[in-house]
Amino acid sequence: MSIVQRLDSFTIVGLVAFVVDFCLFNVFSSWLGADPVVAKVLSVAAATAVSWAGSRYVTFRELLGNVPRYFSYRYVVFRPSTVLLSAATSATPYATGDIMGRVHA
Repeated sequence: MSIVQRLDSFTIVGLVAFVVDFCLFNVFSSWLGADPVVAKVLSVAAATAVSWAGSRYVTFRELLGNVPRYFSYRYVVFRPSTVLLSAATSATPYATGDIMGRVHA
């Protein structure tokens, strides 16, 4: 697979994961009435699974069986930090609104 094909595949996998995150966040927070931070954590967890599977089985499929274990460990170690960052950015408008005296419905 050429670098351009891999970049295209990586971009498509990322877009699919973004759509999963966006749609599930809206389903959890709007339709099911979940707290926005909880909804974001759940949607990002699902998007992470989609992103991992897409990267492993689509973008880097020719490396199956040849990937060192530390790549999996790095993924498991660093991905929770991005989930926490995502949850923090989801909570920011609510915290700001509370500080500024705005009421959330």
